[in-house]
Amino acid sequence: MKTAFLFFTVVIFSHSFSHAQETDAKARSEESQLFGEASGPGVGLSLNYEKLFWKGRNGIGFSAGTGLCPFIDAAALTVPFGIDYVHGKKHAFELGFGSTPLVFTGKYSSDSEWMFYFLGGYRQLLLNGDIIGRIFFSPFLARQGSLLASNLGVNGKFIPYGGLSLGVLLKKKRSRST
Repeated sequence: MKTAFLFFTVVIFSHSFSHAQETDAKARSEESQLFGEASGPGVGLSLNYEKLFWKGRNGIGFSAGTGLCPFIDAAALTVPFGIDYVHGKKHAFELGFGSTPLVFTGKYSSDSEWMFYFLGGYRQLLLNGDIIGRIFFSPFLARQGSLLASNLGVNGKFIPYGGLSLGVLLKKKRSRST
């Protein structure tokens, strides 16, 4: 039940932001990216989609994904989603925040957690701009004594964390009739 609720929450969230208004009547390139991530907001390994609200590679956007996080005596399904700001062209800086629900399996299958994160990082376009590499710091805020904190050996609400990701730029040429 919890997994279905989380899935529908992410679908509704991503659908509402994916229909940003077009600001240009001429043909334009809409860009988004699909990336695999190690650590970071997805906690373990995750697959994420990112879309900027406006044309180009700068501005405010959203990301949403799903992932798995294996622990010593349990595993968790993660559903990271957030808002971010990207500034730069080939070399870019990004800031963001969001939330990652964790739904546990194994002996903790009746538990779930809701983590909040902040993100600060660097991204670079590779191979003629079709591949994007990212490195970032993404600390979590969690409830005192959370399962994630205890599995990472952190005692407290602030969990220092970071990650790496590699993504592909998805380009879609679209024209608007006048």
